[in-house]
Amino acid sequence: GGLGLDYMGGSVRTIEEGERMSLSVMATIPHIKPDSGAGVLAILRPTATDPEIVAINERLIVHLQPKSPISESYRTLRTNILFTTPERPKKVLMVTSSGPKEGKSTTVANLALTFAQMGNRTLLIDADLRKPILHDLFGLDRSIGLTNVLVGRCRLADAISVNSELPNLGVLSCGTLPPNPAELLASANMRDLLQEVKQNYAMVLIDTPPTIAVTDASILSALVDGVLLVIRSSVTEREAVVRAYE
Repeated sequence: GGLGLDYMGGSVRTIEEGERMSLSVMATIPHIKPDSGAGVLAILRPTATDPEIVAINERLIVHLQPKSPISESYRTLRTNILFTTPERPKKVLMVTSSGPKEGKSTTVANLALTFAQMGNRTLLIDADLRKPILHDLFGLDRSIGLTNVLVGRCRLADAISVNSELPNLGVLSCGTLPPNPAELLASANMRDLLQEVKQNYAMVLIDTPPTIAVTDASILSALVDGVLLVIRSSVTEREAVVRAYE
């Protein structure tokens, strides 16, 4: 099933336009302004013997400013997802957008944090094998991750990063960027990986590339329970949204 997200603003006009395009608008998320002074967090890199202090990206606002209106809007999104089909819970969700710089990675990261904060064992997977950024948001080394697991060079358990500051959340970074992203995502190994994590996590969220330029998101959409389409109001073109939705 498809889920629609109108990103930024809270404009009634934008929500109505989304609904006229047959999208179920799940939430509106205000824009996260840069240099908001959100602060830093101690991150323990899984391969390090001693903790390293690194800057956690200020876009992880659900963790850094949990009482902010933006964080509350992400919790509203979480609630609306949970109540979309309560009789058939959506356990594996992918997040995409029609084009770049629309907020999909920010959305999937903060959404994962809201599920983890509920006490749900949550896994965040970076399947954007074109221009991944989740490792930057969480201060992780991307060299061991999803692709390494898919080609058999690493066990899944060894590739998932956990952090005591972010309880209930595991992050599987992209891994070594491959020459054949679409083929890897369409492989039997990817299907097997999703089946495995579905058994071990209450919620699995997947970041994917935008839909317009490459086929990766379309490939993954057949393997998940729901798709969240991020639309940036006053930026995303209507035609692009229609193509992405189709």
